[in-house]
Amino acid sequence: TVDDPAAPISGIPQLDQIVYVDMDGDGVEEAAMPLFSGGTAGNIGALIFRMGARSPVLADKVGGYKLAVGVEQGRLVVSNALYAGWEPNCCPSGRSYDTYVLQGGRLQLLAHRDEGIAEAQPLTVERFYELIRRKELAAAYGLLSAAQQAANPYDAWAAGFANTIDVQATVSVDPSAPNTVSVALTATDATPEGGQVTRRFAGTWRMVWDPARPGWALDAANITPVP
Repeated sequence: TVDDPAAPISGIPQLDQIVYVDMDGDGVEEAAMPLFSGGTAGNIGALIFRMGARSPVLADKVGGYKLAVGVEQGRLVVSNALYAGWEPNCCPSGRSYDTYVLQGGRLQLLAHRDEGIAEAQPLTVERFYELIRRKELAAAYGLLSAAQQAANPYDAWAAGFANTIDVQATVSVDPSAPNTVSVALTATDATPEGGQVTRRFAGTWRMVWDPARPGWALDAANITPVP
């Protein structure tokens, strides 16, 4: 445990995951040691050690969730899981990557990037149609990309589901078609006469990564009725 009133951190040292890299450019490697939560959170932090006069000295620390440390182009990179908020703990939508250097003995952020996890794309489409099935239209609309929302204002979009009784979606992906999710839909709607009609549709959604969420967004659909 590292006691710090501003940001205490504790965990089980992962000695087999330590990475060594010269973080301050003095020609001497520092060490980044992950700390394991002991549970499903995975690694929840890392301690940064530099060489002191006689032994390693704690220089800084960094927290996180499902954290990993690595080296890219001679720099320390700390990655963490990214969630849009609806995913199961096992399956984040993406990961963040923060590149650090040591300046004045403290970590300084040099660069940041996010990357989506492709395996989360079909889960996002499944989530979209499950929300529609449950009549949680505002939440479903929130999974559409900014471009898709701009082209389909909410009130008009939601009105298209006014008569929807049920919708079932089966999704799949083709590794040769990146950022594309295939979907087969069975939709049951109420009719003006008080009955029901079931229709089937099939097609694809193009997916885009939105770092502001952070998460995948449904960006463009090519879905047509099945005869």
